[in-house]
Amino acid sequence: METEIFFNYMLNHVIPSLGTERPQLMVYDGHVTHVDERVVALAAENGLIILKLPAHTSHLLQPLDLAVFKSFKSIWDVQLVTWQRENIGIKVRKQAFARKFAEAWHKTKPEVIRNGFKKGGIYS
Repeated sequence: METEIFFNYMLNHVIPSLGTERPQLMVYDGHVTHVDERVVALAAENGLIILKLPAHTSHLLQPLDLAVFKSFKSIWDVQLVTWQRENIGIKVRKQAFARKFAEAWHKTKPEVIRNGFKKGGIYS
């Protein structure tokens, strides 16, 4: 993702979706194209702390890798198999995919997400 795209994403989607509680934390993989001085300034102005993970440490520190993906994948597999059984021979369209993806995400329990942060040492 290029810096300009990421800045616009932060400005138009992330910042408006933040709740009122401050500060808030954003954990990211540290790719150089994501964050520049404008992104850092925008985050600081809005009470958002950006935590950059060191390179090649996702398997140790990334909350999604540590807990969320496994749980989500199990839920997603059930959602997809159910859809396929109900729609034999039909290709999954983008809208159906997005709807099923959202359903699976909403079934991912908050404690699973919190556990990912705990395992990575980011939250206790």
